[in-house]
Amino acid sequence: MRKYLCDTCHFIYDEQEGDSKNGVPRETLLEELAGSLCNRCQMKDLNRYSVLFSEYQKLEATYYSMFSGKWHVHHFLSFLSEHKLSSPSILDVGVGHGRSSFPLVSEGFLVTGLEKSPAMVTVLQRQKWTSFSHFDLVTSDIFDYQENKTFDVILLADTTFQELVYQKCLKHVLEKLANLLSPEGFIWIETTNVAESQHISRKKDIDLKRSIHLDSEIIKKKHHFTYNHTFELFNEGTSSERQFVSRNLPSISVKDIDQNLPSSLKRVSCSLFPTERKEHQSEQLDRWLDGGYPVATSNPLAKKEIIILEKIEEF
Repeated sequence: MRKYLCDTCHFIYDEQEGDSKNGVPRETLLEELAGSLCNRCQMKDLNRYSVLFSEYQKLEATYYSMFSGKWHVHHFLSFLSEHKLSSPSILDVGVGHGRSSFPLVSEGFLVTGLEKSPAMVTVLQRQKWTSFSHFDLVTSDIFDYQENKTFDVILLADTTFQELVYQKCLKHVLEKLANLLSPEGFIWIETTNVAESQHISRKKDIDLKRSIHLDSEIIKKKHHFTYNHTFELFNEGTSSERQFVSRNLPSISVKDIDQNLPSSLKRVSCSLFPTERKEHQSEQLDRWLDGGYPVATSNPLAKKEIIILEKIEEF
């Protein structure tokens, strides 16, 4: 379910809520309203609507990295070695706090981090490594990123790819990525799909006085899942700030990607996400064991995959 903004009159249509004033029932997709879309300006062109996606801000932008953990950099380095990419230029889409960029920059790779959330950028720039000459931070939405430059590897960690597909169609996202990819370059896509609805509570100590609590409700639907996250900041045991975040993410399979690949891309491989602490997978879901956001790597009710695409020459 999505929210759409009419670019002409700024009317917002929420598929989850429908439009009861005009007789549109709940959970009615925008595509089903063709011919009678906007009840203010009567605009009927679907291409004139923008999908609203909530940015990372406030408590989430400040503290989400406390639950995302370390990135599986050794698995990525093995991939680079296997494909003989000794000094590739890397584009990290949705760099966030630098969970994936930091270990790569530390290894000496040339990394460009793309991040559109001003709140996330503020937190990221406090880290000393972001001033290294081989790291370039670009504050931009990937759909607006027009720099005449290509990359050897494009990295989309955690659910970044699904966030983009939520905002645009799958084919559009793949075409955009292909346009930013160097000849014979690679796209590293991570996806998360959930097997069933679930509830998880987590807590992390910030310092001796403060702690951040994350209460997660994950709701599985047929073609997407919703995560409702409540961040709550405690100071000496007393709640001082609270933020509720709700997002929908499409469930994406390898078959979905294969069916939407532009002619310039081919799939190289698909593998399960590397889990370094498999012995803990049988434990209760209220334990936060491994990294990953918005769903933990160690969560046995989540299927996490890495899909590799390669740029091929078009004839």
